Amino acid sequence: GMVIGGVSLIPLYAVSRYGVSELHSGTLLVGEGIASVVMSVIMSIYLRRTGYRLPLYIGSFVLVLGFLLLSLNPMFGIPNFIWLFSSTLLIGVGLGVMSPAARNAGIQLAPEEAANIAAIRSLGLQMGQIVSIAGATSIIAAANNPSQAHGFVYLGLAAIFLVAVSVISRVPESRGEW
Repeated sequence: GMVIGGVSLIPLYAVSRYGVSELHSGTLLVGEGIASVVMSVIMSIYLRRTGYRLPLYIGSFVLVLGFLLLSLNPMFGIPNFIWLFSSTLLIGVGLGVMSPAARNAGIQLAPEEAANIAAIRSLGLQMGQIVSIAGATSIIAAANNPSQAHGFVYLGLAAIFLVAVSVISRVPESRGEW
C-alpha cells in the first residue's frame, strides 16, 4: 500500500520539482502501470519455478532502486523526464515482479481462509496508502522547500522498503506444489 501511495504522488513531484507539464507528469504513471501489469503476468506464469522468495527479493530491490533514483537529481546529463520515467518504470517492474508472490504466499498457508486473508491484505493496502499519502503530504506541506522534502520522502520510502526486505526470509518457500 505504501508503494501505491508513494507512486500516486509522483505527478505532483514531477510538476513541482522539475517543472514537467501536467500531461507529461501523468504519463509517468502509465509507464509504471504497464510495467507492473506486464511483469505481474510474466511472474504469474513462472511463479511455480521461482517460488515466492526470489521474486520478493528481486522485486523489493528493484523497487528500492526505483524510489532511490526518484529521490535523486538526474545524473549524467539525463533529461528530467527520462530520469523520472526510468525511475518510475523501475518501481512498476519491482511491483510487478513481487505482486504475484506476495498475493499467493499468504493464501497458500491457509487456503480455507482465503477470503479472510484477501480482506486483511486489502486492509493493509488501504492503510499503507492512507499512511504514506497523509505522511508524505504533511512532510511536504510543512517543509521550507517542499519539492526537496518530496525527494526526501522518496528516500525515506526506499529506506523503509529496504528494512522490510528482512521479513522476506520468513515467507514459506514453495515451488510447484499447488
